[in-house]
Amino acid sequence: MKEEKDTLTLIHETFQSFLASGHADQAIHHTFRSNRLTDDRERGEIVHTIKGLIRWWRPLSEATRIENPQSKYDTRILVNALQYWEQLPNPKVKIKHEQTADRLRRYHALPKMQAGMPDWMYDKGNEQYGERWQTIAESLNEDAPHDIRINTLLCKSENDLLASLESEGVQASPIEDLPGGYEIVHGYERLFRTSASRAGWFEMQDRSSQLVAHLLQVKSGMKIIDACAGNGGKSLHLASLMRNKGKIVALDNDEKKLLNLKKRAAKNNVDIVEVYPANTGNMEQLKGYADRLLLDVPCSGSGVIRRNPELKWNTSPSELEKLKSIQRNIMDRYAAMLNEKGIMMYVTCSIFKDENEEQVAHFLKTHPDWELLSEKMIDPSDKFSGDGFYIATLQKRKSAN
Repeated sequence: MKEEKDTLTLIHETFQSFLASGHADQAIHHTFRSNRLTDDRERGEIVHTIKGLIRWWRPLSEATRIENPQSKYDTRILVNALQYWEQLPNPKVKIKHEQTADRLRRYHALPKMQAGMPDWMYDKGNEQYGERWQTIAESLNEDAPHDIRINTLLCKSENDLLASLESEGVQASPIEDLPGGYEIVHGYERLFRTSASRAGWFEMQDRSSQLVAHLLQVKSGMKIIDACAGNGGKSLHLASLMRNKGKIVALDNDEKKLLNLKKRAAKNNVDIVEVYPANTGNMEQLKGYADRLLLDVPCSGSGVIRRNPELKWNTSPSELEKLKSIQRNIMDRYAAMLNEKGIMMYVTCSIFKDENEEQVAHFLKTHPDWELLSEKMIDPSDKFSGDGFYIATLQKRKSAN
């Protein structure tokens, strides 16, 4: 019989797995599967601790002087420091080394440590946002809400969804100004074991991501191109809003993601989505095709750091410059896939202006026959509480059509 491991051992092994792969969720899910963990409390503790260690790595590593944790003893010290840090300014947890406690107390009063991110990222945000930046930066260290949207193709009514979830101990609250969007306020740990989940009545999707499909203003029968479709969350939402009537062409360079999109479409009872690799041949065939073009471009992910805190450490200034070049290239090349009256939407999950407003301004400067219809920056620290997103819609000027 396989010996059960204590929680600290599981945390240590998960953190080591993360350090090797750079992907927190992947490491966490591996631990859950390989150890067959079913206890909600223990799973929650592991998730909170791993995300916390990554989120607060800068003050924790500097305070403990542990830069390359390898032993279980190292992990124990870091977890103890995390517990102390999270309880400041009035911690009840005791720390063995007073020097570590003293450093944590001092760091807790420093704005950069409260942001918990690399200097280059903090300075960049400070330069772009000024006094607002500290609030934005600290909001990225908060736990993200658990949002879902109803799948209207499989669930007859929102009341049916809410009643079904409620009957199994899960409570959902409507998200203001977001039709079909709900925040799970109680029982999230049971959400994916519910009958509503098995029936495909909802999809897990952040509220900012949900807003994208609504702002694209699609109608039944339209031809849509989701040019950076990934796993297809937005494609499936668009299909739902279109009542599964029309055509959605989903493009991506990752074949595994396209395969996953196919599986998700089948589960969601969606049959208007066609998936293709994003190669030159397919793009040529789609020239002048679409009524709507969604460009959810690769980006720094700085707006979703609260969900994926490792993005603080997986992104660098040089990588950001490469991403900006890719973003411009996508806008330049893909715009031709729209028909004469089509609308292009440029989307990032970044809060940095040089990935957002400045990219759109550059496109308009180099394409004077286009105009900006609207733009929206979703601040993760504002009342809406969504991930940090930038959403802009553009269209060719009528005189140019």
